[in-house]
Amino acid sequence: MKRVISLSLTLAVIFSLVGILPAEAKLYADYPFVYEPFEEDNLANQQVEGLISSGGGTSFKWSADGAGGSKGSISVTETGNYSHMHFPINSTSMMIGQKIRYSCWIKPVDIDFNNKKVDFYIYGSSEKGTTGWNTASVSNVALKQGEWAYVQTEKVWDGSLYNNNAVATEGSMNFSCDLTKNMHIEIRVGSGETAKEVPKDSGKTSLTYLLDDVIVEPVNDKSESASTSENGLYKGSALDEQADTSAWQKEGTGPVLEMANEKGPDGSPNYMIVRGPDSGEKVWMEIKQKVAVESNHLYKVKFWAKINSADKGGFWFLGWTGANKLDFPQYAGRSDTSALTKEWKYFEFYMFADHKAVEKQTVNWGIRFFDTPANQHITHANASYSIDSFDIVDMGVVANGDFETSSLPEGVYFKEGKANTDYYKQSAVPFWFENGAKVTQSNEVRPISTYPEGETAYSTKSMLVNTTSQGGYAFQPINIANQVQYKISFWAKGNNLAENQPIQLRLDRTVDSKEAMDAYEVPDEEILDEGAVLTNDWEKYEFIYSPDFTADVKPASNVIPRLPYLNLVVGENAAGISYFLDDLKIEEYDPNSDPDADKYQFPYAKDVSFSGDEAAGTTMTVDYEFVSDRKECMEGGSVVRLLKKAGDGWVTLAMNETNWTNAEIDIPNDAAGCDIKIEFVPIDEDGLFGTVYSYEIHNVKKAFDVTPSFTKWDETTGEIATSTHIENNSYSLGEQYMVLILAQYDKNGAMVRVDSKPVKVNVGFSENVAFSTVAAADAKSACMFVWSGTTIEDAGERVYSDSVSYTK
Repeated sequence: MKRVISLSLTLAVIFSLVGILPAEAKLYADYPFVYEPFEEDNLANQQVEGLISSGGGTSFKWSADGAGGSKGSISVTETGNYSHMHFPINSTSMMIGQKIRYSCWIKPVDIDFNNKKVDFYIYGSSEKGTTGWNTASVSNVALKQGEWAYVQTEKVWDGSLYNNNAVATEGSMNFSCDLTKNMHIEIRVGSGETAKEVPKDSGKTSLTYLLDDVIVEPVNDKSESASTSENGLYKGSALDEQADTSAWQKEGTGPVLEMANEKGPDGSPNYMIVRGPDSGEKVWMEIKQKVAVESNHLYKVKFWAKINSADKGGFWFLGWTGANKLDFPQYAGRSDTSALTKEWKYFEFYMFADHKAVEKQTVNWGIRFFDTPANQHITHANASYSIDSFDIVDMGVVANGDFETSSLPEGVYFKEGKANTDYYKQSAVPFWFENGAKVTQSNEVRPISTYPEGETAYSTKSMLVNTTSQGGYAFQPINIANQVQYKISFWAKGNNLAENQPIQLRLDRTVDSKEAMDAYEVPDEEILDEGAVLTNDWEKYEFIYSPDFTADVKPASNVIPRLPYLNLVVGENAAGISYFLDDLKIEEYDPNSDPDADKYQFPYAKDVSFSGDEAAGTTMTVDYEFVSDRKECMEGGSVVRLLKKAGDGWVTLAMNETNWTNAEIDIPNDAAGCDIKIEFVPIDEDGLFGTVYSYEIHNVKKAFDVTPSFTKWDETTGEIATSTHIENNSYSLGEQYMVLILAQYDKNGAMVRVDSKPVKVNVGFSENVAFSTVAAADAKSACMFVWSGTTIEDAGERVYSDSVSYTK
């Protein structure tokens, strides 16, 4: 029997999908850092709980205008000086040495800001209770009326605070933060002084801006942090860590230094432009920073650079010592006259100064740019260069102690104050030298069974030492600090020794004559690890060394005990002794430190996977195995969060606590057509923030979309044509069967004709399905339905779309 259909049909069957409703932005309350997306109007509760406040004549309220179309922000109005917003942060989670990322969105409401700057302050106090701050600044921010601007910078938290009034209590304007006391973050937009921001003729006494997605949290990457021993020397040197030029000096009036608020060649958020002054004056195109460079340390110099004002140019990496020093001659460095082009290029080379020095030296190290060799010393005003991620990295006490480096890297090498690369090439093993011995690189390495469980970074090379004369040895200049304990360790194996031999480590400080400033009483040589024996099997040798040298008269602060050369003594180093050496390490040692101190300190995850339909209106799942290398440290409040791309940044849509080993987060319907990112953040029970794992979905599709429409009612031919867009991106929903129903009605609303067309919709189906019929003679209107089923007789269990109608 034919089913009767009329316009009075009630669409009572509502098609429902799990997760079809928009995700609520319910954020995890115990998050140890600052994460404020302001998606809900709950400022009253946040103020009661002490999670947000203001100062300096600042008021704020919730606004439904969020960055990137998100649900909300806060409207901030400032009327006084040093206006700021204030957010508490968990001080016990602020591990010194971590890189911290600061970010937010800002939209001026009243006017353009005069001062295009945003400051993030970490406020804390000393053990004595003195308050101070540590600042991360972003300059050249496009703070334009009515436009959202994304602000981001990164800076290593070194635990230091500053207060220009602290001398009386702390003895200095700089002092250490007590991490057991309360800390908070302040954000100051522009100068923070209303009078400096509003136009003088405007008559305004206040200004208002919107603030959204205030995020302050660490940046950890286990793949780098677990494998590197590099320590950057430059304050804000990498330029992607500090988005201003304050750490840099220039020569005389010097060039103009500007931050480019766009991504650098390595993906960092900023880079620096070095250009001639607007006055047209010729200047030295130099940028530099003062760094205490240690003798007998291997340094890596690295940066990106390009020339903007010509097709080619050059650079000179050099040190300004002011006078000849023991280790570094004046203007020591490396010049490349034609390396720069208009495209970004990455440069990396090394630096080592060999000397038994007695002076800690401070040198201005930096870069001089030029367009032609003739202009190395002075450059025309219209010259322009870009530089990013510049750093000088200390590679540790021992250079090439794992013996994996097989050829001398490109670099700048000094022997007793003079450039002498040839001296460094005398040995086949870079940074190791010969005296009555022959050293070569060897494939003989210790067995995998000697490595700790889980370690996979196996050695592939060792050093073979063959003494060629009585007393021969291999050696390297090293730099160790006075009154600091060290743990020295290495692996060694005899090479077909006729019998076991005593093995000792020797520190040689012998000099022909003492320098005038050589004030400390140091022995010519020290023998360490007496009693150890070398066999023909690989064995590990480990011991503690505690140098404690004094001087009869207190020397100047830059004078240090004479630095030694390190070598091994096997037996009496008789001619013909042969042995292998590997994994030589010299590391600072604290006997009272955490036994897990040598382990990776931050949580991370294994087997992280993101799964789901990747479509709006569905749920994504994150599965993972939480890992902490620190003993007995369990998972705490790990989180999963959803962000949406907006301009140069991301806005937060939701953040949820995980459920140990897995987490779910919904993709709202209004995310369709957007780029989104799902982030999983492991956090341990101590509140330490781990590696962030992310998964991006570009141009998010709808999970399931059915949109019918009329395209034609031809009066001449009588054809009624429709088109229905059908899209199925939901694997969880699977295959669907539906019927397109086209009903015609006369002027009284009585149905006069009905036609149908079945459609099978597989996952991945995305088409505009055409369906047409001929109008009945008395038809005045038509209505289109899309219901579940395979024929019109069994249709109607589910309704896929609201009906659409057409009146003639």
